[in-house]
Amino acid sequence: MSYRVVISSVLLFLSWGAVAQGLAPSAGISYTRDIQPIFTEKCVACHACYDSACQLNLGSGEGAARGASKMPVYDGERTQAAPTTRLFYDAFGKRAWQQKDFYSVLDAQGSQAALMARMLELDHERCYSAGILHRLGDLALLRCLEDWRQGGGELDDEAIGEALYTFGAAYGSALRARWRLPHELRQLIAAIYSLEGGVYARDALVVNLAAQMARLTEHEGLEALAAGKTARLLKVGLSELTRVRKA
Repeated sequence: MSYRVVISSVLLFLSWGAVAQGLAPSAGISYTRDIQPIFTEKCVACHACYDSACQLNLGSGEGAARGASKMPVYDGERTQAAPTTRLFYDAFGKRAWQQKDFYSVLDAQGSQAALMARMLELDHERCYSAGILHRLGDLALLRCLEDWRQGGGELDDEAIGEALYTFGAAYGSALRARWRLPHELRQLIAAIYSLEGGVYARDALVVNLAAQMARLTEHEGLEALAAGKTARLLKVGLSELTRVRKA
């Protein structure tokens, strides 16, 4: 996906960080209580109407779940009527919107970590938050790169990839510390990148395994992952991993 498209979802992920800052590690998260008020205050000025940027509508949970589209709502050069994409009218559910060329702005890794946590009777909300927030540095850095490009600077995909590889993780770590995220949540996010030596917490194993799965292409099998150390420690087999991938 082009970095210009990814930038349209930066506010979505940054809002998650603001929520997590005020939550204890074990606190439950309510979309209506904790998430939507932030979208309403910070995001809907640009992301609520029919022709929002990338059609990303954050005025409701349904809009956030629908995601974004590269297709413009208004095309002055068209000569035939275009199919409409009105929220609550023209499609219902993630799959139906994907058939209309919408894509998720939510990191699949967070959803996979949450599903694995549910299967293992762990705190799935905490694992989901870690899966989402670990991309914070990448997304904030993309915003900086976009500001540079709009100011007249030149960027190509190779330079963007190198910047993300070099600075993304460190940038995210600094932001999470600055926002004073709970230390235990920051440790869980760190487990996504690597596991420290010693005794492994089960939720740390879950997010690390979800990260390994997210790095696989759709054509790569799960057999090696199921035979790996992380899956064996969790006692998660090929059938469970297949179920998570298909969810």
